[in-house]
Amino acid sequence: MLLRDFKCAFHVRLISDFKARADNLVVGHGMNLYTAENLVEKYDKSQKGFFRYAFQIDLDTPALYDLVINMGKMKTRTVADLILGAVQSEDIQACNLDALSSMKRLSLERKVHAELLENNIDVSTLNIVIPEMGTADITGMAVSQEEKNQIPEIARNVDGITHVNADLSVWVYAV
Repeated sequence: MLLRDFKCAFHVRLISDFKARADNLVVGHGMNLYTAENLVEKYDKSQKGFFRYAFQIDLDTPALYDLVINMGKMKTRTVADLILGAVQSEDIQACNLDALSSMKRLSLERKVHAELLENNIDVSTLNIVIPEMGTADITGMAVSQEEKNQIPEIARNVDGITHVNADLSVWVYAV
């Protein structure tokens, strides 16, 4: 999920039904079925909670993935070959030409994001884009005029940012 906005990353999700996963624990690790089912249930709940908390996303959103494979339908070798074939396709390889530049921009975007968080700015109402190295475009809402003024200044202090385009509005609270 750290690379979910990186267009050149190839996002694969491997799934399997609940029963098959529990059975795999029984056979592969010698667990009793009750314990295996509880473990799978607890893991699923924990993983979904973590992604909701850490990334504010629903792990089951299909749009997050380029390829979703049901492991219950194919052998591991078939799945590996399928993923390798997709990654080696012309479609995915063409993306790699711009990958390094995109990764650098994404890294800089995350640095701006982190610096704003460090300064107690609520980034959930902001959109931060690095259209080219050195430039940050920030749009969205600030909670006050003071914060609206602070956001571009904070972004300018990030190493690698030389220019900030900010189009920010201030929340107006109706009483």
